[in-house]
Amino acid sequence: MVSQSKIEERFFHALDVSFMLAGNKSISQKEFLNHGLKPDEFQRMFWECKIGGGEGEENVAEVLNSLRSFETVNDVVLPGEKANIDHVAVSTKGVFVIETKNHKGLVRCRGDSWELLKTGRRGTVYSGNIGNPSKQVKRNAVALRKFLSEKLGVVAYVHGIVCFTNPEARLEVQEPTVTVIHITNLKSFFQTLEEQEALSEQEVRRIKAEVEKYSYNRPREKHV
Repeated sequence: MVSQSKIEERFFHALDVSFMLAGNKSISQKEFLNHGLKPDEFQRMFWECKIGGGEGEENVAEVLNSLRSFETVNDVVLPGEKANIDHVAVSTKGVFVIETKNHKGLVRCRGDSWELLKTGRRGTVYSGNIGNPSKQVKRNAVALRKFLSEKLGVVAYVHGIVCFTNPEARLEVQEPTVTVIHITNLKSFFQTLEEQEALSEQEVRRIKAEVEKYSYNRPREKHV
């Protein structure tokens, strides 16, 4: 997923939002705002168009959906928040927020410090932009915990996970502050969690139903 600081640099293609482009081939966030579009409307359109990291998020969603004991909600923007939560997974074992990253290259994580090293065509190693995924997912976890407490009266610890989906991503992780994992190990991570009743079945259903209201990926109502 593209970090918040980079959203402004992303572009929408004419087929996705042709009604706003007025014949232009692409348009940036600033241009959208100049056209009178509100920031929250831009966020909604951004994530519905699935620009940036969409394929990786779909792959993570498929893994989560294969976990029978978990309820999952994708593409969530909580009220009063600007950040997108890629995935929320809930079971009696707890609540998890997953931040999906599709970077390739060598990813180094030491605590809350991150580095991305890429190799160019001529073998030259250079630094790429990766932002701070662990702080990003922790902010989302705090926001979700607050939401669940205020909205449902459910007090639950929310676990943060950063999941890399690119087959060419190599991870070097030391003393991470959140779980950092490759998608190839994501299913086994959830399957091997210790059995515990952090939440009741009723709480799991309530959390999914409430969080789903703020998902841009939720099923649309059919009108007869």
